[in-house]
Amino acid sequence: MDGKDVEFLIVGSGAGGGTLARELSKVGREVLLLERGKHEQGLGTPRDSNRFYDLDRFTKRPIQSREGVILWRTFMAGGSTVVSCANATRCLETELDALGITLEEEFAEAEREMAVSPIAPGLLSEGSEKLMWAATELGYQMEPMPKMMDPVRCQKCGSCTLGCAHAAKWTALEYLAEATQNGAQVRYDTRVERVLVDGGKAQGVQAVGPDGRKDCFAEVVILAAGGLGTPVILQQ
Repeated sequence: MDGKDVEFLIVGSGAGGGTLARELSKVGREVLLLERGKHEQGLGTPRDSNRFYDLDRFTKRPIQSREGVILWRTFMAGGSTVVSCANATRCLETELDALGITLEEEFAEAEREMAVSPIAPGLLSEGSEKLMWAATELGYQMEPMPKMMDPVRCQKCGSCTLGCAHAAKWTALEYLAEATQNGAQVRYDTRVERVLVDGGKAQGVQAVGPDGRKDCFAEVVILAAGGLGTPVILQQ
C-alpha cells in the first residue's frame, strides 16, 4: 500500500466514526479506527461516569472553555451517543432542502435502523404530561419526542446521561460491533495529537497510545473526534 498502514483511518468511534467504520467495512474496505477512550463495561451510575466524562482531575467537575462554557463530552467507545437521552429529531431538513440537499431517504434509513419512534405515553414524566396538558389548553399540539429507544427495556430511571445499564437505547456501539465483525480494527486508549500532512494531503496521524507515540499512515484520513475534539486536532 505504498508504505501506508491501512486504507481508511478514522479518528473517533462515535456517531460519525462508528457509522463510517461500519459502512466502509461492510463493502470490504480496510479500516483502522483510533479511539481515545475505552470500551466501557459498567454504565448507569455517577461512579461509572467519572471514568469516561472529560472531568477536571481534581474537582471531578466538567471542563470549561476559557469563556466559561461547560464542555460536556466523553472519551469512550461509542462517544457521546452512549450518554445521549436517545432523542432522534430531524434537524435542518427544510434549510438543507432549500439548498438542493434532500436527505429524506437518508433520514428514513437511519430512523429504520435505529428503530426511531415517538416516546411511549407510559414513559412520559409528570412534568411532560403537564406540559402537554398546558399546550392543549392553549390550542397547541405537543408532539411526542422521537426516540431511538426500546420502550420495553427502558426503566424510566432517568440515568440516560450516565449510560444506559439496561441497553434500552441505540448507541454507536452497535455500528462499532458490526464494523469489527466485518474486519475493522479498533485501537483504544489512543489519543490523536495531529494530522500528518505532506504535499498538501493528509498522510496519516500522530497518536499516543499504550505503546507510546506512533505515526499511523493511511490512504484516507477521516477526523470524527466530535465537535470539540476535531477542531483541536486540526489546530495542531
